[in-house]
Amino acid sequence: MNRKEQLEYLEILELDPDEVTNRKQVTMATNEVEAEAARRGMRVPPEVMDQLTSGIYEITDGKEVKKAYRKLAMKHHPDKGGDAEKFKEIHHAFKMLTDPSFVMAEVKSSSTKKTNLDAIFNVTITFDQAFFGDNIVLTFNPIHLDDNAKPVTINKEKDIYMEGNIFKITIPEGTDNGARKCIPEQGLIQGDLKGDFVINYTVEPHHKFQLRGSDIISTEQIPLDMLLIGGELEVQTMWGLKTVVVPPGTKPEEELPILKAGVAELGKHYIVVDPLYPEKQELKDKDVWKKLGIKWKKYESEEEETDFEKVYEELLKKGKDLESKTNGPDTWI
Repeated sequence: MNRKEQLEYLEILELDPDEVTNRKQVTMATNEVEAEAARRGMRVPPEVMDQLTSGIYEITDGKEVKKAYRKLAMKHHPDKGGDAEKFKEIHHAFKMLTDPSFVMAEVKSSSTKKTNLDAIFNVTITFDQAFFGDNIVLTFNPIHLDDNAKPVTINKEKDIYMEGNIFKITIPEGTDNGARKCIPEQGLIQGDLKGDFVINYTVEPHHKFQLRGSDIISTEQIPLDMLLIGGELEVQTMWGLKTVVVPPGTKPEEELPILKAGVAELGKHYIVVDPLYPEKQELKDKDVWKKLGIKWKKYESEEEETDFEKVYEELLKKGKDLESKTNGPDTWI
């Protein structure tokens, strides 16, 4: 229920909104905001004003609402010669103004009725279509339903009435899995009611990339020594091969950005770091490790992955100490 409907219900009960709601206070508060903005030489943004003036007034005098309802219900009750439709209208207005559970039931009923008339299309698109965008064509024949939600027989030759509709749909760049597109009043038809034509997109997963908003995510193995001393690595993106810069001291699972490699070349491509640990013998043979003075015997155990994590942490610590003493990373190399 919106504010306009609420005021209509109060009018049905012949009530003054200023007397039974906080309408005056809301108006005063809005005026104060506008006055303060004018004093500062500013203008209240339309979206802020919409928030101030939208919503529903609080009923501050429920007794008056109940009193008005009883008075009109007695006057228009069918048993006393009143108009049955008018009585129903008064009862409905009273319940909508005073019974939250009744309001929720009305909203749910209305929503269900509309949803049942929606023509739902589940469309599967490729990752490339989702990323780069595409155009597709869908054909739908609207079905007319009777009051019992059964197809209307228009003539003896057809069980349903069909009007061929061709929809040329543009898939936007960066369409997410589960995205939804709605074309109003192009679904099923029941009397004066029309459902919507609704498309639900399912994006086929990519073997390597994931879409995150306007960005792309992928995981890349980066050699341990490059993580420690820094470097550059050429990686595959949706826009071809690009170079990612690996800063010295990069840690596992950090995200390294490649600019202009996301959706429409505006988003980024983030490389999630997966350390590529060399064999122990290879570690021992590298001069860079020897310069850092690492003694490998204490890392020997069966859990090789844990060993490398410990080695990495110590290498980082020693590297930072060494760099701070020499005022530069040259001694890493």
